[in-house]
Amino acid sequence: MNRIKLLFSYFHPTVNFLLFGSLFISMTVSMSAPFLAIYLKRSTDLGYGLIGLIVGVTPLTAAFGGIIGGILSDRLGRKKLLIVSLFVQSVSYVFLVLTANPIVLVLINSLRGLSSSFFTTISKALMADLTKKEKRYKLFSSHYLVVNIGYIIGPMIGVILGATENQFTFIYTALCYLLYGIGLTVLLCFIHTGPSIKDCGPKTTFLISFTTVRKDIILWFFIMGGILLTMVHGQISVILSQYLNERMSNGAALFGILMSTNGISVICLQLPILRFFHKCTVLQRLSCGIGFFILGEAGFAFSTNWAWFIISMVIFTVGEILIIPAENEQIDEITPNHLRGAYYGAQGFTSIGSFLGPWIGGILLSKWGGKPMFFSMMIFAIISLAFYMKGHYLRRKIHSQTGMNTST
Repeated sequence: MNRIKLLFSYFHPTVNFLLFGSLFISMTVSMSAPFLAIYLKRSTDLGYGLIGLIVGVTPLTAAFGGIIGGILSDRLGRKKLLIVSLFVQSVSYVFLVLTANPIVLVLINSLRGLSSSFFTTISKALMADLTKKEKRYKLFSSHYLVVNIGYIIGPMIGVILGATENQFTFIYTALCYLLYGIGLTVLLCFIHTGPSIKDCGPKTTFLISFTTVRKDIILWFFIMGGILLTMVHGQISVILSQYLNERMSNGAALFGILMSTNGISVICLQLPILRFFHKCTVLQRLSCGIGFFILGEAGFAFSTNWAWFIISMVIFTVGEILIIPAENEQIDEITPNHLRGAYYGAQGFTSIGSFLGPWIGGILLSKWGGKPMFFSMMIFAIISLAFYMKGHYLRRKIHSQTGMNTST
């Protein structure tokens, strides 16, 4: 009982509710959104190309929506935008099942991508606002863990509820967003979260915030490294599914086992791994994570049976456990308090790698086969480390120059 009390007292009550909400939302979204393409194919006369466009526009708008939502939250405050984004998500899921018009579906999914990126960016910024700096790495790790738990449970519920066959799952997702939005509204009305971020720090306009982010060379070195690394891990499921389908008998079954292995490994290994590496610097954790990625990709390239593929996935997942919280932490370290939303939103550009990875990986697989594809991913991981190292070098250089000027 004391451990449970300690767990809930470690973070601010609003942070605990947002972490629970992240679990809840990732679970409900993953039980419906992954099945949207199949649902549209079975319930409409739309072709594969149009369905691909409809589904693909969501992550595309999300990549650019994060920075807009982040800057607006710095200017207007987090709470209202956070709640509005949840209600917009609820409405968009309802409209998904009310129309078969491709133009309307593209608009709805664009809106869904924007509101999703608003919620992700602003909730992360609000949690950081309410958490002491020394606790934020644990915060980012906890957020990553609960989201993964949601994405493990959600698809299984979606299959049970028949997400590919009926509209109920999408309506249920809309209802979950609505209930969570109401719950968050009530919570924020009764729990004090301190002064609004818009009342703290220098006043900035949207243009000044955007210009500051655009000119921060260290941030963009981190983002470029993040794009390259997201190419490696962001959509590994797409690359692996195609490779296993061509190379292995019962490749689909093995793919399912590997995805389960990934999720179970995150849940089982995250705490011991983070304890082991907690004294390392951010760059050291990133370097080790990239090393595990390289070993995992090499394992995929040379594996010839199920056991070695599973071992390779466990190794790859260890890299993922180290990388994702460390990426969040390094962005947080360079973020001015009054521009936290803008900087966290800019980090959303790394999701471009989730588009580039499967595309480039698919081309390499079709032209040259599996090993060149996995070796290329290893090279992308190494180049990403070079970007991270350059960013950290510039940061140390600026800090040393600032220290010299101060002493002078």
